[in-house]
Amino acid sequence: MDTKTLMAALRGEFVEKPGDRLCAVHGGYTVRTFATDEGKYVGEFPAECPACKADAITAAERSLREAKLREDMQTADIPLAYLPCTFRNYLPTCPDAQAVLATVREYAKNFADHRKVARSMTLQGSPGTGKTHLGVALLKAVMWEGGSGRYSTMADMVQAIRSTWSRSSSDSEAAVIRRYTAVDLLVLDEVDAASSRSDNEVGLISNVIDQRSRNLRPTVISGNVTKAELLAAIGDRAADRMRDHGGLMVVMDWSSYRGVRKTA
Repeated sequence: MDTKTLMAALRGEFVEKPGDRLCAVHGGYTVRTFATDEGKYVGEFPAECPACKADAITAAERSLREAKLREDMQTADIPLAYLPCTFRNYLPTCPDAQAVLATVREYAKNFADHRKVARSMTLQGSPGTGKTHLGVALLKAVMWEGGSGRYSTMADMVQAIRSTWSRSSSDSEAAVIRRYTAVDLLVLDEVDAASSRSDNEVGLISNVIDQRSRNLRPTVISGNVTKAELLAAIGDRAADRMRDHGGLMVVMDWSSYRGVRKTA
């Protein structure tokens, strides 16, 4: 039925009877059939299996979300090597790894609640335990739900900010800092020991994390350092921000699983 006829049918202008239809995929469903007073068939509603229509809408929505995610991942600076990383293809090699996977998944699932108080997360542990994998998987999960995000190593972020100090730079320092402070979630990877950073660099890192916290934007940081070194690397003020409101410290100290999987 065209729209005009359907509206007339729904207003009661035709004789209505229930009818049964069979979908090859979803089984039986009920329709409303409409006819004139003389018994001439006008049409029926719904005109197709409701479950099939819902599946088509879901598939179309998923396709649009996947296209948006691909676009967002380009602006999020996720390295090509880590683009395939998801929670599903993270392979826990021990009970502790399974527990960490569950913790990070819960954080992603309830990110909206964590964001309300800027509850951040720290991934700390040995090389090859999957910190980057889980950080990227978390970032992609947040972006899948419509959030914005950015991935960066600590060194790359510091270098990007410092590059604006050159007279030849076309970017201002404030504009570059906004790239890291304006997104819903920042994953700051490869945070190294404070002894390898100048006070100026630690100050830059601390300023980014502090700005994010004050604007209720959580940060995930990770590094192959001890808890003390990890927090010292970002400065006392930012370390306090990372602990605010029950900030999570996730320890990943099991053996490396590089070689077990292609992307660790």
